[in-house]
Formats: sequence, C-alpha cells, structure tokens
Amino acid sequence: MKRAVFLDRDGVLNEERGFVTTVEDFVLRPGLPEALAELARHDFVRVVVTNQSGVGRGLIPMATLEVMHLRLRAETRGIDALYFCPHHPEATLTSFRTTCTCRKPGSGMLLRAARDLDLDLEQSWIVGDAPRDIIAGARVGCRTICVTGPKMPDEQHWPADVTRPLAFVDDLGAAVAHIVACDCGRTV
Repeated sequence: MKRAVFLDRDGVLNEERGFVTTVEDFVLRPGLPEALAELARHDFVRVVVTNQSGVGRGLIPMATLEVMHLRLRAETRGIDALYFCPHHPEATLTSFRTTCTCRKPGSGMLLRAARDLDLDLEQSWIVGDAPRDIIAGARVGCRTICVTGPKMPDEQHWPADVTRPLAFVDDLGAAVAHIVACDCGRTV
C-alpha cells in the first residue's frame, strides 16, 4: 500500500476567493509546483479532495470546473488524482441536492481514493484550511495539517469541539516541510 497527501483545493492550492467561478479567478498559490515535487521525491501520492458545491448551487458550470482542474494538473504536473464533490443538501440543481458522504467533513472522497489507488490512510496526511478538512482526515486515521488563512486565521480560532491538527502552517510549502521532517524522523 502507498501513502498519500490529501490536499484541499481552495485556500491550499489556489488563492481563497470564496466561490471561484471563473478560470480567471482560479489563481494558483506561489511555490505550488515545488511543494508537490517535494512530496513526489518522498514517494507520496498527491491527491486533491475538494468540495465544489458551487456546481450544485448553479454558480459554476461543470465544464468550467473541469478547465480549472485541467489547468491545475498542467501547471503543476504534480497531481496524481483529483476527487471533487459537487453536492450540497441545499443545492439549487436538484441532481446535486443530497446529503452525501463525499462532502467534507465526510470522508467519502478519501475512502474512494484509498480504494482506487491502494492507499494506506494511517500512513497518509491531509492538508486543509478548514475544520471540515481536518475532521474528514482524522475520521479515517490520517495525520492532519491546517493551512491558516481566511477560513482559519490562526490556531487560537480553532473550534474547541474539533480535534486539533498536528500543525498550523502558513502555506503548502510549510506543510510539506513538516511532513518531510516527520517522514525523516525529525521532530518539528
């Protein structure tokens, strides 16, 4: 079995801008290709797991989302797999109106990736920028890191009733440095 780093999209891989509805608003964060390459050097499968309820809410066409994801893959050359959830219990498009297990904090996308890619979840990590990402990863035994930003400005704002991530960092590069340090047996 392989190990992975699961990556939330908005706020971790690209700039957080609320609902990103156009390709022009899809701006990748600095240092992304280098961070993903470092994970590959340490034999981590790089898997994006992202809630995209903007599709179900009618804010972004599926074709536009696909263009964004093709661009993400092309510009980074560092994504091994990408899973997204377009569902929301209050979606305006009825075909996406559901309460599902794939929408984080559900762990459905991680479990599906584990089956599809033969991943060992207990040897894997999740890097997200919101409690829902950390909850999804912790439920299946992943180690967790929170990237601070608009959704989670600092660790003092972490909800008391949610398991704290192992680290709070400024960006994906710092998250990768933490993961690599743990992988090499160093304390961080």
